Amino acid sequence: MRQSAPWMVQLDERILEHLASHSWAAPDTMTTAFTGTDSRATVWARCRRLSEAGLIGPLWPHSRMYEITTSGQLYLDGELNAHDVPAPGPVRVGPPPQKHERPCYTLG
Repeated sequence: MRQSAPWMVQLDERILEHLASHSWAAPDTMTTAFTGTDSRATVWARCRRLSEAGLIGPLWPHSRMYEITTSGQLYLDGELNAHDVPAPGPVRVGPPPQKHERPCYTLG
């Protein structure tokens, strides 16, 4: 049985299953293949999130076409608990920095 992570949504499962059954796909193609109300922007955003988590990856750097990774396939097979996959994106620890503590860059 699959163990999804708290940051995952149902669309993530559909993306992973689609990529497992196809060699690769672009989010535009997946949007067309999925029936429902998921917009192209939503599928793009979820692909970026899954890529940050290492469950899917671009075919080559800066590509807009994705393929499932070994971790993604292990998750689909129920052999990887997604709770063990670090949450994608920046992790903030503690309160945000005060204005005077933020880095300041000047041009010159």
